[in-house]
Amino acid sequence: MTVVPQLSERDAGVLAFTAHAVVFTDEDPRWVHDTLAAVPCDALAAPMNPYFLTALLDRTGRTAETIDAMLVGTPLPGEPRSR
Repeated sequence: MTVVPQLSERDAGVLAFTAHAVVFTDEDPRWVHDTLAAVPCDALAAPMNPYFLTALLDRTGRTAETIDAMLVGTPLPGEPRSR
């Protein structure tokens, strides 16, 4: 897990990948690491766990409505099926 500074005041959050996450915030990285360590789940899942996300929202004074996902994969051979 990596903690990096925000690129702008507007943007803070978590990007989760397979077996890695990036938390982008101007909060103290030690707070991020300590809070993640206290989350009652597997360390790889902690950055997307509701306990951590709620703590991050509370600390930064932000709100969230949903968690977005972007899924990618290699294309299947041939043309798409028509419906």
